[in-house]
Amino acid sequence: FIGEQIGLSTSATQRRISALKDKGIIKKEYAEIDYSKIGYDLTVLVDVTLINDTLEDIKTFTESILNYPSITQLYFITGKTDYFLIFIGKNMEEYNRFIKKTLFPNKNVKAFSSKVVMKTIKNQITVPIT
Repeated sequence: FIGEQIGLSTSATQRRISALKDKGIIKKEYAEIDYSKIGYDLTVLVDVTLINDTLEDIKTFTESILNYPSITQLYFITGKTDYFLIFIGKNMEEYNRFIKKTLFPNKNVKAFSSKVVMKTIKNQITVPIT
């Protein structure tokens, strides 16, 4: 399919993709999932503010969140908050368990703000390359 779009044979396209992977330009390949069709009906956008933001505090918080499977994206950001994360789960009870297990007990979490997504308008992981 890609080869057709760029006018190359399948083997030539595969060689170019392999070269891009070898150079680290392509890190991963993704499937776009309709989460609601597999029972994941809740998306929550969460801003987290830490009390202290030393390198050790940042590392500790990041490690506490990284292995939680429902966190699909985690960003360390500028501005009034320190982190932005995206939680995808089956229901609000699952999100409630997440915050009780990770955010409430963390003594370095000053505050967090949750925004429940009512409808996803655009979810694009690609960037136009010109």
